[in-house]
Amino acid sequence: MDNLKAALGWFELGLKPFPCYERDEWSGDTLHLRKSPRTKRGFYDAFTNRDEIVSYWERYPEHLVGVGCGSELVVLDIDIDRDDGRDGQFQIDDNKLPVPETFSVQTQSGGEHRFYRNTEGVSVGPAANIVLDNGVVMPGVDRRAGNSYFIAWSD
Repeated sequence: MDNLKAALGWFELGLKPFPCYERDEWSGDTLHLRKSPRTKRGFYDAFTNRDEIVSYWERYPEHLVGVGCGSELVVLDIDIDRDDGRDGQFQIDDNKLPVPETFSVQTQSGGEHRFYRNTEGVSVGPAANIVLDNGVVMPGVDRRAGNSYFIAWSD
C-alpha cells in the first residue's frame, strides 16, 4: 500500500491524517508501539493541508497513516488474531448481530474496518471489546469513533 496515497485519499474525504509507528520502536527509555501516533498529541496534531502530507510521506513513506474519526465517522474494527484468541467475525456471527453493508477494507491481519457515518447529534466514543446490552463481551470487536483513530489500510 502507498501510505502517501492513503493519507491524501482520506484527506480529500475531509479527514485529517497523521503519522503512526509502523513497528514497535524504542526512543530512549520509551517504547512506542506499532500503530501508535508519531505525533506528540496524536490526532490533535494531524496534518491540515495537502502540502504537509506530501512533504511528510515523501520523506517517510514507511510510516503508517492514522486518521482521526471525529464526530462524523464510526469505524467497526473487527479483529482476527487467533493467536491471541480473538476472532471478531466469530463473535458477530455467534451472537447473530446484523452488520449493515457499508464501505469496508481488509486490515493487515485479515480483519476488517467497516465505515459508517455517525448519526447527527449522537455522541459515540471508542470502545474495545464491545459489550452487548445482555452483558456479552465481544473480544476482537472494537469501535473507533469520537476521540479515537484508525489506521488507514487502504488508499
